Amino acid sequence: MTKYYVDSCIWLNLLNKEQIKIQGLPVWKIAELFLQQYKGDIIISDFVRREIIRKINFPEAILLIEKNAEAIVVKEEEITLAREIESKERYRLSFFDCIHIATAKTRNYTLITRDKELLLRGKEYSNTLKPETIMYWF
Repeated sequence: MTKYYVDSCIWLNLLNKEQIKIQGLPVWKIAELFLQQYKGDIIISDFVRREIIRKINFPEAILLIEKNAEAIVVKEEEITLAREIESKERYRLSFFDCIHIATAKTRNYTLITRDKELLLRGKEYSNTLKPETIMYWF
């Protein structure tokens, strides 16, 4: 069974009700539908949680996330791998993005993001996709 490691940008699409449209649907709605369709297979790390808290600080956001995702703690070996990726990528990705790649790679998760640079670079290490790429109705 595939697990989906959802990057903070997808959560922020939803929480901020972002209106950018893809095939006629706002990205916040795509995020909501993705989370509904794959409920039970959604993963959030402590690093994603920290990113969201830093960018949006209201308790309802964290409750929504925790209700819709399985929480994991990033392991020391994933942090080490993230540092290696960060160096290999010549620091073109943030450390947090490297953590997301390393966590998805070591645990064999599909990384879900809209971040263009993360999509491009992440594919070199793990299965990295936009949510609408795997949704059956899109």
